[in-house]
Amino acid sequence: MRIRIGWILLLLLAVPLIARADSKPLPETYVSDDGVTTFQYPTGWTIDVQHPGLVTVSSKDHPFLFGSDFMSQGEAAVMVIFSDAADAYFREYFEADNPAAMMNHIIQKVFAANLRGDLKFTALETIQFGDFPAVHTSTTFRDNNFSAILADRGNGLYTLAIGITTISASEKYAPKLLAIAESVTYQPPSS
Repeated sequence: MRIRIGWILLLLLAVPLIARADSKPLPETYVSDDGVTTFQYPTGWTIDVQHPGLVTVSSKDHPFLFGSDFMSQGEAAVMVIFSDAADAYFREYFEADNPAAMMNHIIQKVFAANLRGDLKFTALETIQFGDFPAVHTSTTFRDNNFSAILADRGNGLYTLAIGITTISASEKYAPKLLAIAESVTYQPPSS
């Protein structure tokens, strides 16, 4: 009986250590060549920074192509677009006079045009995203969940973060995708 109680106590002591070992889900750090963008991400994930103002981090073994790519079972990605650094194509997403109007424009421009589906988004919700006020909405399409957050960084600067997972992987990846997006720091280059 003492041996059994000893093992139980040992297991109870070991469980918090195991939980703490996974408490740092984003061990890798990305720093852009110019030093203006940094973020944390999971080991083994793919980073794509080929388009100006756009960073994509994906659990896939190749860059995620929004609009032409869907998540396979158990995969996830987050895209972050900076309004002031985006090229002309992405800059069009930010053409509106307030965050709610801007998010509605993004829904029409990005989601409806690229996914070509009858999408029902949740009502816009006002949230805090890192240090910035933001609006949030989400939808589901072809077994993929999409969650979009538009953060107002002030002075007419915005950050759009779009998390994508399969429905079955949402619970597993949603906190990780949010943590990646919230870890992004961006300092606009001085003119």
